[in-house]
Amino acid sequence: MTDKPTFDEYLDLGLALHSRGRIKDGADHFTRALEIHPDDPEALCLLGAAQISLGEQADGLARLRRAVAIEPGEPRFQIQLALALDASGMAAEALPHIHACARYFSNNIDFVELRVRSALAAGAHDEALEHATALTAGKSANAHHFRLLSKAKFEQQDVLGAKLAYQSAMGLDTTASREDLVAMARFELMLNAPNEARYWIDQCLEQNPNYIPALETKARIAINTGEGDVARQFAQTILSKDPGNIPAISIALELDLGSDDTLAESAKALSLNTSAPPRERKALWFALAQYYDKTQNYIDAFQAASTANRLSFEVARDSGQLHDLDRSARQRELTRQIFSAAFIRQAHRALEHLESKQPRPIFVVAPPRSGTSLTEKLLASAPDAAGIGERGATLKMYRDAVKVADRAGVEASRAHILRSLAQIAVAERGAWSKVAPGKAVVIDKTPSHLDACGWLAALFPDAIFVGVSRDLRDVGVSCFFQDLPEEYGYSTNFERIAGALKQDALLADHWRALPLKWVDFSYDQFVQDPELNACALIKACQLTWSEEILSKNQQSDLNGFSALSARGDVIKSRSGRWVHYQAYIGPLTDTFGIESVARSPAR
Repeated sequence: MTDKPTFDEYLDLGLALHSRGRIKDGADHFTRALEIHPDDPEALCLLGAAQISLGEQADGLARLRRAVAIEPGEPRFQIQLALALDASGMAAEALPHIHACARYFSNNIDFVELRVRSALAAGAHDEALEHATALTAGKSANAHHFRLLSKAKFEQQDVLGAKLAYQSAMGLDTTASREDLVAMARFELMLNAPNEARYWIDQCLEQNPNYIPALETKARIAINTGEGDVARQFAQTILSKDPGNIPAISIALELDLGSDDTLAESAKALSLNTSAPPRERKALWFALAQYYDKTQNYIDAFQAASTANRLSFEVARDSGQLHDLDRSARQRELTRQIFSAAFIRQAHRALEHLESKQPRPIFVVAPPRSGTSLTEKLLASAPDAAGIGERGATLKMYRDAVKVADRAGVEASRAHILRSLAQIAVAERGAWSKVAPGKAVVIDKTPSHLDACGWLAALFPDAIFVGVSRDLRDVGVSCFFQDLPEEYGYSTNFERIAGALKQDALLADHWRALPLKWVDFSYDQFVQDPELNACALIKACQLTWSEEILSKNQQSDLNGFSALSARGDVIKSRSGRWVHYQAYIGPLTDTFGIESVARSPAR
């Protein structure tokens, strides 16, 4: 009688079969090996990897996790589990295992790609940017690496950098795909360049007239430029081809195409489908909330917004990216310590030798939904200025400075800033000149710049900061009704919104006390007397006043969160919106019932 194979023989036979593509037969041999030694980590790892290849994710991951638990110091087990998690759509969970074996595989390009993907999925944006940059700097850099870099820069709110990286990726490809053309159009739209966005999307539609993402983007461009009829046409075209298209339904609700409630009921039915991805469901609930609000069905509007925010909270929780107000307060306290009046003056002295100080920046800063889009539009309508949207290119550098302060102290952070100040200032002005050639002034409306005013004031001594104020009860309600990016994750309930806005107000007061040019601009006062307040704003920002500025405001060529809200026929209805929801917003009214009175006109 022939003896049964030994444990080692089963492993060797399984590996041989696996290498020949006979994955199932190999897995059977690994299983037999485990019958002899059930807790052998090598056999567990081999069987787990084979099961992942066979599509048996749950069993495969369970065995790989057991292998890592038994022998956590073995890098082969860690990397196999990381690869399996990535392949199973759980890239964020792979990151700790990537860290555990990084020193063994750090020179492997495939490993670095995996690290970037996992870091992006886990919200570790600094890590993703660092390693994506390294990929594109190597001799083996390819188009995929530049797309990873583009995504990493986008997550850092550097939209221009993301666009340039994506262009580099397209330059390495022989032809531009339809996905490429849509991506470029969306970048241009975010950079407040609707004409350039239209150029890319028209190319795409010429080649692919029925490509749904291109039609969606075309509709968004039309909304951005105030062409409601064109946007309606494209939304209707999409829905005729795909009645369940969630972005098109959202656009249609935004444009009141659902005035007979048929579309709203369809959207509600789709949003109740628990098998749909949570992100899509929350987008529909937010669209329904906006629709009910505009049709003055305030009870249903609040209920829809509450459901949307519950889903937003669950998405953030499941991805490990819940907003931490206590951490935010700590970072802002460090920010106030770093950027004192004396340090701002020291930074300005360090830049006196620079010759080029053009273009001059104006930063529009405020909490989200405060009226920054409207304010940027007014300023960019001046003949000597150009809007560059929400660029945010230097935010990572500001955040790095705060991290240095947290780790090594305020003085170490200041030394860190001064070492690179001149280089960054020159590079950023150069980038602005490319975005807005021939303009003496550029307007940046990145809301997150409220945190970074001290950093920006240190970089640009000639900068003007426009602090936009609006009744904070209206700001809070607007945040609650809007599907905001993850950095504004506090917007899921009114207690957290009130806490975050209180922090914003304290930080703005700190900036007003520093030696920088600060201009207050009231959204609520503007809607009551547009000409008086627009003229005061333009003059306070040292721009050229023109009677055409207000006439240009009758159209909407905005980007960001506020495309239609900044149209002249809409903004008045947004002032005092909180009154309709005062039964639900106790934390806001308790916190801002007195304090939310708008500041004086621009000064």
